Amino acid sequence: MKNSWAYWIGGVIVLAGVLAGLLRHVPQSNTGPGARNLGIAPTTKVPDIKAVNNVPVVTGFKGDVEDGGILQNDGTKIPFVIGDTLKLEADTLNAMEYRWVVDGQVIKDKDQEWSNKPDREWDVTSGGDHVFTVQVRGSDPTQMSQVREKTVKTEKLFITSFEANITEEEDRALVGSDYTVEVSMADPLTADADFYRYRYSINEEVIKHPEDGEEWTTESSLTYTFPSAGKYSFKVEVRRATEKNTEATATLAQTIEVADAVLLKFDAYPDNTAALGTTVNLDSFPTSSFGKSEVRFGVRRIDAADFDWIPEQDGTVWGDSERDWHPTEPGTYIVRAEIREPGKPDCDDHRELKYTITEGGF
Repeated sequence: MKNSWAYWIGGVIVLAGVLAGLLRHVPQSNTGPGARNLGIAPTTKVPDIKAVNNVPVVTGFKGDVEDGGILQNDGTKIPFVIGDTLKLEADTLNAMEYRWVVDGQVIKDKDQEWSNKPDREWDVTSGGDHVFTVQVRGSDPTQMSQVREKTVKTEKLFITSFEANITEEEDRALVGSDYTVEVSMADPLTADADFYRYRYSINEEVIKHPEDGEEWTTESSLTYTFPSAGKYSFKVEVRRATEKNTEATATLAQTIEVADAVLLKFDAYPDNTAALGTTVNLDSFPTSSFGKSEVRFGVRRIDAADFDWIPEQDGTVWGDSERDWHPTEPGTYIVRAEIREPGKPDCDDHRELKYTITEGGF
């Protein structure tokens, strides 16, 4: 019996020693006083990550350099021209000083290459490709960004439009009538009324100014009186007042048809297509130098050679400016309207349109 008690007491002492050793290696928990963490990692707070990299960076260009021209509401872009002044700007991080270079030449600020002024100004004095670079440095002057570069193309001058005055018809005019064309330029802020010179040509013949007989003028529009029937094309050449030779040219988009009587418009209703059995109304807008004119309308299948002229109710072919067409076969047709002054054997002007007749019931 004494030996049994001795074994039991010894076992308790050994077990107590093992537990003491285990508890000595278990870390204290920070979840509460006196508590122990049974193998679970402590819930210590991780500190917030803070930016320690203050290296200066140029992230991109903005403004004039980024746009590369003057953006328009319709999405087009007018290039910078001689006489424009560009503002040089860039997006940066950790920048304290800036250095701008254009075409290898430093753009200084108060005779300093590096300046805390972020932007510069640069005047366009020539057309072509120009390379813009910018570099920044931080509070430590030895910490500099990589050089950022962009190429912008400029023009000596730029014609934004050359077209007929808004009051003119699109591509028709009467003999003896006046026709006005107008030039619009990309005008720099430094331009004045005499900045550009214009020279106009009609059918490749230079038109001299009526007052001084000179070919070049400061006027950005030309009014011309058509002397006879025919086709007329308009061209303008432009240069700066400081130059002697042409620097830009533009041609009117349409050739103007001139006659004693013309058709300003020609339409069909329904538009473009109708089912067989439909009455197609043909309508024109004629005008004449003498106030009188007559019109005839013809149709032909697209693979036929001759027109079938649609008669008036009295059987005559020449007549009013409106006519009804009653197609008898499906297919694709050319529909033609002609105008002449009474008594002339041939027409003065004509217009055509393509029309499709589809299968249909009467």
